[in-house]
Amino acid sequence: MADGAIEFDFAVEGATDPWRVARIEGHEGISRLFHFRVTLASTDAALAFDGLVGQTCLLTIRTDASTRYIHGIVARFEQHEEGRAVTTYLATVVPRAWRLQHRHDYRIFQEATAPEIIDKVLRAAGLSSDDFRISTAMTHDRREYSVQYAETDWAFISRLMEETGMFCFFEHKADNHVLVFGDAPFVHEPIDGPSVVPYRAAGGALAAREAVSRFSMAEEVRPGKVTVRDYNFQKPSLSLEGEAEADRDTDLEVYVYATEHDLPEEGTQLAKLRLEQLQLVRRTAEGQGSVLRFMPGATFTLEDHGRESFNRGYLITRVDHFGSRAVGGESQETVVGYSNRFQCIPDDVPYRTPVQTPKPTPRGIQTAIVVGPAGEEIHTDIYGRVKVQFHWDRKGRRNEQSSCWMRVSQIWAGAAWGSMYIPRIGHEVVIDFLEGDPDRPLIVGRVYHGANVPPYALPAEKTKSTIKSDTSPGGGGSNELRFEDRRGAEEIYLHAQKDWNIEVENDKTQSVGHDERLTVGHDRKKRIDNSQWESIGAFKTTEVGEDHNEKIGANRSLGVVKSESVDIGEDASLKIGQSRKTDVGKDDIESVGGKRELTVGGEETVKVGDRATLEVGSKRNTTIGSDDSLSVGGTETRNIDVDATESVGAKKTVKVGEKFTLECGSGKIIVDSSGKITVEGSDITVKGSGTVKVEGAKVEVKSDGDVSVKAGSNVKISGSGVDIN
Repeated sequence: MADGAIEFDFAVEGATDPWRVARIEGHEGISRLFHFRVTLASTDAALAFDGLVGQTCLLTIRTDASTRYIHGIVARFEQHEEGRAVTTYLATVVPRAWRLQHRHDYRIFQEATAPEIIDKVLRAAGLSSDDFRISTAMTHDRREYSVQYAETDWAFISRLMEETGMFCFFEHKADNHVLVFGDAPFVHEPIDGPSVVPYRAAGGALAAREAVSRFSMAEEVRPGKVTVRDYNFQKPSLSLEGEAEADRDTDLEVYVYATEHDLPEEGTQLAKLRLEQLQLVRRTAEGQGSVLRFMPGATFTLEDHGRESFNRGYLITRVDHFGSRAVGGESQETVVGYSNRFQCIPDDVPYRTPVQTPKPTPRGIQTAIVVGPAGEEIHTDIYGRVKVQFHWDRKGRRNEQSSCWMRVSQIWAGAAWGSMYIPRIGHEVVIDFLEGDPDRPLIVGRVYHGANVPPYALPAEKTKSTIKSDTSPGGGGSNELRFEDRRGAEEIYLHAQKDWNIEVENDKTQSVGHDERLTVGHDRKKRIDNSQWESIGAFKTTEVGEDHNEKIGANRSLGVVKSESVDIGEDASLKIGQSRKTDVGKDDIESVGGKRELTVGGEETVKVGDRATLEVGSKRNTTIGSDDSLSVGGTETRNIDVDATESVGAKKTVKVGEKFTLECGSGKIIVDSSGKITVEGSDITVKGSGTVKVEGAKVEVKSDGDVSVKAGSNVKISGSGVDIN
């Protein structure tokens, strides 16, 4: 190879290389997919495309000083121009990762860091550990939930790099190219060969095979402060604001909300990353030269520039390659040359991929199906969150791993108060996204579907509105509050599958415009800690099937305006601990069909204002344990139809104020208040088993007939004078 000459070679795996390279143009940059267009000249006017497109290829640019490889795949091959001697073809060379731009998907990643997600996406696309390398220095937090949403694999990877401060570039060898991911300067290595590159102005007296021939530096005003903020619902009062400032222009603040961080220190780190992204182009350089070894992601040191401050280390961020040579017929090739344009930044500035990939925004709300572990009906956490399977999710297994926990909107949500309706497994829910972010879903509603139909058939029952639950587990029961609005049949229906507990801290007022019915299938208990008033405008009927027990802690008062009737089918027992008073305004009639016993432990007083009548159908026995006193204010009459027997154990005294008469048949004994005693009778016999004495101041025996005195022995008459006439 002649001194200063350059060669271009292009080989495709499986092809016999029936061409010569006429021209190249390539573009590569950090966090960009490289793209080379190679113009080929061939005497074959009918090259087969199918053996070329998609195949591994290698573009080699060679000088006597260095060699540069561009390894990739043929993404496009076209027949360009047909001349008299040669036909030109155009081959487009891209990296294997270029294919990720043609993989469009919806995927969910959970509890994984950005590097881990990138690794999974690349491997799922068919790349192996020989094709990429991830080298990070920063601590990347685990992302609870990240969604590749209606975007290509490469767009998703780009977003992750931009959000987390990562970058990527390609390393090329003759047999492979490697996609390198990093987040720190240690990943950047010097260019191959000598890393110090001289500056040689174009047209200058000095020349160099590999040199920078044009170099310019620019500085621009950039925002000098970044503030980020977010909200963590688990710690709602925690400030998640973080900020970072540059050494100038701090009045130019960029404020970013919803950066998806949960801790204050994470906010500070995110603000620093965003500031480094914005400050990346504050000081930039670009140049032109012929250094084949320049590639994005590598560093070099410039020397011999007239401005000493330019002679320093730089990180190459972009390179545009241009090369050509004349090709004609069978003649020898004439070398035209190679050059490149490049962009770089000072090598002490950390590279952060600028935010330029838009995050997909779901177009409106979506629905999904609530999922959970097998065998469960309700799967939730302490916040009432649930998990779902999106309709677009092909990877989910309809279980508790299908999504992150999703908050559920409720009609009220206070501090231990509000409403709580937890969507159950199999329910279809309506999902919106906070800030339009697919990584931040929020359940805002529920809808019925073909398997979960409304509680009442529609449209037949269209006037019914209801809240109806389902017994869990197993179903088959429900609690329900239902409203019927059909005119003439308006109703509020409340159903408790098991218990119904009502607690009122203060007053409860209940008004029923017409009838009320209460049916209790088993026991009913009622407790009133203070007073109870009951007012019934008309009838009250209480029917007790078995026993009725009523206990009153103090007094009881019963007022009946008219009549009261108590009907007891069997026995009645009344026990009074102390006194009892019965006041009957008019008549009191008591009828006892069998026996009646009255036991009075102390005194008994019966007071009758008018007449008293006691009628006993059979015998009457009265036993008085001590004295018996009877006082009659007027006349007392006793009528005994048969016999009367009176037995006095000791003395008996009968005291009459005026006259005492004892009458039997025609016989009569009369005692008056003067002391006169008259005994009348058809026959009067005075008979004693012992002595019979008749004593008095004067004793007179008078008879209208005979007087006969008989004695079994003597008859003796004595006195101061005895007259027998």
